[in-house]
Parts: sequence; structure tokens; C-alpha cells
Amino acid sequence: MIDSLRKESTLYEKSFDDSLFEPSGEVLNTIDNLSESLSPKQKQALELRYVEGQDFEEIAKILNTSPINARKIISRSVIRLKKIFKGGTRE
Repeated sequence: MIDSLRKESTLYEKSFDDSLFEPSGEVLNTIDNLSESLSPKQKQALELRYVEGQDFEEIAKILNTSPINARKIISRSVIRLKKIFKGGTRE
């Protein structure tokens, strides 16, 4: 049973087409506009985490802070972006 699920998962991964999920210019502009409400440190932390795939310890070293604080910076940044995206205010 597990082997058949693994096989199906492998088949799905091989047939997945990344081009279906390329963001449009409008989506990229929206993301840029949302990120204007973040500090440079917040932007850098989000980029390190979600674009470069860095772990919290590496992010902390780059930002010259603790891993716990790096996690908090990212968490608060994501919360702020969600709030703005849902129609909240830009503080």
C-alpha cells in the first residue's frame, strides 16, 4: 500500500508543470506594493527564508540576531502582509 502511494507521488512529481504557476505581472506588482510596508530587515528575512530557503540559524547570523528573534521577525512580517492583503491598513 505505502509503495503504491510512493509510486503515485513520484509520477505526480514527474508530470508537474511549473509553468502553470508563473506569477503574472499584476501579481508581482501586488507583492512589490505589499512589501513596501515592511522594513528592510523584514524584507531581507522573508527573502532569506522563502526565496533562498535558509533556516532560522542562518538568517539570524546574517541579520546579526538570535534564531528566536529571526523567527519572530518573519512571523510578524507574514502576519502584516496577510493583514494588508486582506484589506487592512498599512501601518
